[in-house]
Amino acid sequence: MRGHRMTRRMFLPLVMVLMAGCGGDNPLTGSGATGDAAGADTNSDDDRSVLFSTLRDDADQDGVPDDEDLCPDDPAKVAPGACGCGQDDGDRDGDGEPDCIDECPDNPQKIQAGAKIECEVIFADPDREFSAYYPAIELNLLTACGAWTRELSAIRNVTIEVEVRFADIGTAVASSKTVARVQTENGIDTYEQGALAEIRTGVDPNEEIPDAVVTIGYENLTGGLWWFDPDPATRQAELPEDRIDGYSAFLHEMGHVFAYNGWRNFQNGELPGNFLSTYDEQIVFDGANFFFVGQSAVEAYGGPVPLTYGNIAHLANREPRPGSDLIDELMNGVVTRRGKRRDISSIDLAILADIGAPMRSQAVLQGACENAPAATRPAPVLIVGPTPSAQERPLPPQQFDAQRTDFGCSHPHEAPIVPRSCEPCIGALSVRAR
Repeated sequence: MRGHRMTRRMFLPLVMVLMAGCGGDNPLTGSGATGDAAGADTNSDDDRSVLFSTLRDDADQDGVPDDEDLCPDDPAKVAPGACGCGQDDGDRDGDGEPDCIDECPDNPQKIQAGAKIECEVIFADPDREFSAYYPAIELNLLTACGAWTRELSAIRNVTIEVEVRFADIGTAVASSKTVARVQTENGIDTYEQGALAEIRTGVDPNEEIPDAVVTIGYENLTGGLWWFDPDPATRQAELPEDRIDGYSAFLHEMGHVFAYNGWRNFQNGELPGNFLSTYDEQIVFDGANFFFVGQSAVEAYGGPVPLTYGNIAHLANREPRPGSDLIDELMNGVVTRRGKRRDISSIDLAILADIGAPMRSQAVLQGACENAPAATRPAPVLIVGPTPSAQERPLPPQQFDAQRTDFGCSHPHEAPIVPRSCEPCIGALSVRAR
């Protein structure tokens, strides 16, 4: 073949044929036909490099050549994945977090041992008009938020951001900024409050915006109606009898942020559409009165828990409606008494458990990894639901005490919202939670 040098393209198929028919002899070094015997050019260095490049190394014998295998020494992987080469990406508790990262690999409700829930206050006051009140508000609101979150068990470290606004509304309003879908059953979507969803699932439905918002009416501050405890953690300071305890008010509002909220009609319990909240789904209406019927709450109270007629994101009623014994509860919808402190009760915690919150009190400790209660719902694919602004719920009038309930004004049993004509004599305030 002199005068017609064999090209690489011609040489490779010939070598492969020779290898197949030589009984295992090496066509370059063993017996049998070689390039020389066939009369080929004896200078075959270039041709040999072509042959060896086709027989690529595969150190881990996984069928993928080393130059394409990102984990060349790990036969189980060709790419590092979440855990890197040499480590399994398995997720034995099925919580979506691989075991190499999951500090609690056998607990699907927790991925960080001893996960913490922190609260943060952000002021939306562009002109800093109310900056003199910032320290007192922040201290009392952070403590109130922490009082609720101490009762909950988070799947991972989370921060609940509460935005504080100020408005000329003569009221205070609070809500989670979003709601997240829990389930769909019989064509009805069930949603939980966004702040609770973040604690339960570890996924922030709000992304970059705060988790909750509390709006405070100007007069609560400038009119001197609210008093802020200098040490709300101990609550040892004397509360003036003619002032509303601001810490108690924030405790109440955070109750709406996490749990006490929904869309049912105040008068008949009807839903506005094919959706409801985890709180709504535990409410029944007997034609005259509303009750919360979650199992834990029924056990804590000793029967169905009466809700405030006309204001059903709250407990209690005046007689003759049921629930007059609940008027001193933090989440009552009848009266907010001046000169009186209130706190989270066993009924509040039972309602939290009934709506699917991961309760710390129900946890079984296994080192720092806590098993969330069996009633806790599985984390769904995140779907943000109807705006919580549709969940507007009025708080009760702010009054002095049980013996002085009207100050010359009438308060119908069915309507706990303060009539405008009564505003001058009782401080003008009903507080609403969205």
